[in-house]
This record gives sequence, structure tokens and C-alpha cells, in this order.
Amino acid sequence: MKHSLELALGVALATLFMTAPAFAYLDAGSVSMALQVVIGTIASALVVAKVYLSRITGFFRRGAPASADVQGEAEKQ
Repeated sequence: MKHSLELALGVALATLFMTAPAFAYLDAGSVSMALQVVIGTIASALVVAKVYLSRITGFFRRGAPASADVQGEAEKQ
């Protein structure tokens, strides 16, 4: 097993060092797209965190849920 791990590591390193240069560049469109992906990911993570935090705190609150209060008000009228 140790021999196969060493062989896999050797092949991975050889492949990494034998690559040709890419001669690529990043223009404004590429940077803008990458920035949108990063901002979108952060925004969605914050929304998901807010939703789950709201559910967790709602579970531990005392009293009836807000929807039951609205139904109770409708029945009184």
C-alpha cells in the first residue's frame, strides 16, 4: 500500500511539473464574472444562515406562532 501511494504521488508531481505554459490573461470580463460568483456565493450563504437561524430561534420561543395569532384575531371579529 505504501508503494502504491508513493507511485501515485510521484505520478501526480510529474504531471504537475511537466505542464506547458498557458499564456493566458484575465480581462475585465473574467474578473467581473469571478467577482459576481464570489458575491453571489456569500449572499446566498447569508440568506441560508438567516433562514435556518430564524427556524432555530422560532423553535425555542415561547407562545403560539404568529400564524395562530392571526387566525385567532380573525375568529374574534
